[in-house]
Amino acid sequence: MSNKKCILIISGHLMMAELLTAFLEQQFEDFTVIRVSSICDARLMLHQTDLILILIDKLGQVGSLISTLNEIKEISPLTKCLVLSEVANAYLVAQALRAGACCFLSKMCSSGEIVKAVEAAIHGGQHLSPDAKQVQVQDFSHTQNEKLHDALSPREFDVFIMIAQGMSLKTISGNLSIASSTVAVHKHNIMKKIGFKSSALIARYCIEHRLLGDAG
Repeated sequence: MSNKKCILIISGHLMMAELLTAFLEQQFEDFTVIRVSSICDARLMLHQTDLILILIDKLGQVGSLISTLNEIKEISPLTKCLVLSEVANAYLVAQALRAGACCFLSKMCSSGEIVKAVEAAIHGGQHLSPDAKQVQVQDFSHTQNEKLHDALSPREFDVFIMIAQGMSLKTISGNLSIASSTVAVHKHNIMKKIGFKSSALIARYCIEHRLLGDAG
């Protein structure tokens, strides 16, 4: 690999990744833009060069995102990580930043915001898109009692969101590639931690706290 600096896009969203690759190649001509579909494909490059990574996440995959960020930081602590997500909610933003991301954008952001974030990462700074900043401010204004979901692990939060979306245990199992019995255990633990007795209450809570991408 040449000494030219790289922007590495890790994404399973082929069409979005292709559009983002073309855009970044045009905006950052001094960088090579490389696209891979998983952290497995990125491991060798992480060892070989200092990369700026853009991770495209989706709602209901917090556990996978955090796991990927943790692995990147373990392999290459100095690598800058930028997250582009389908949705920005307070839990996801906080977890991503805590796991080492320096920038967080939602898919609703403008192309100019993407440029600002990449430039910030290049120069060792941080950047949040306006909606990510907004949910952080809203989250800060809530009392601890109102943020019941903070008690959940990233994987429990994934299940929590999917329950709120009305998915069955079987569907959640397929989406997360885990056994239905494991999903049932997560659901039991979620109910115990937050004190809710029904999926309807979970859905209402997620809507009120703007945790669902299509809500509010």
